Amino acid sequence: MTGPQASYYPQAFEVKDEAEAREIILTPERGTTTGERWEKETAFLKGDVIDFLAPDPGSLILDYGCGIGRMAKVLVESTGCSVIGVDISASMRRLAPGHVGSDRFSVLSKTAFERLIAKGLRVDACVALWVLQHCLRVREDVQLIKSALRPGGLLYVLNNFSSVVPTNVGWVNDGVEIIPILDAEFEVVDVGRLPTAFTTEALANGSFIAKLKKEAGRAA
Repeated sequence: MTGPQASYYPQAFEVKDEAEAREIILTPERGTTTGERWEKETAFLKGDVIDFLAPDPGSLILDYGCGIGRMAKVLVESTGCSVIGVDISASMRRLAPGHVGSDRFSVLSKTAFERLIAKGLRVDACVALWVLQHCLRVREDVQLIKSALRPGGLLYVLNNFSSVVPTNVGWVNDGVEIIPILDAEFEVVDVGRLPTAFTTEALANGSFIAKLKKEAGRAA
């Protein structure tokens, strides 16, 4: 964290309603709005995530940093899989079941999820969209995701190149490079970016899509 006065401020993700949640999950940027991003980006991710993860009704998928369940809703409705959402925001966790609207979805705090992992819970695949950039200790979050995946499990990451950590003095780039952390923990299947047809050129150039795989035969 840069600056002597800066301290981590997770309350930045607490919201009063779904409209406010959407604006935090997909912030309005130059040349686009939250609504446009929600429609266009989600349409692209629906195909790209499902093509990579290939979930079916027997799959259990982790939506890490699920917010109100934008991608969980798409996955459940399109493939019939079950999804566990994890998010640090208590208010978004309260909103998520209503947004997803399915018994195939459940949502947990990070602490509760860690306890289930310790008791042996494993998932088939994970999606993490625009979340790792906001983590205070991103290496620990990546390792938690890895520990939750079964051997050979897949991970789909959409993320800024730069970190954007919420602090009491605003959003801060803490200098942590996320791609090397992912490279160290997973086998890289592919690295790309959002197509400009579904986003702005600035967002496409400032972010990456990483498709990753946990090494088969490794439990942790």
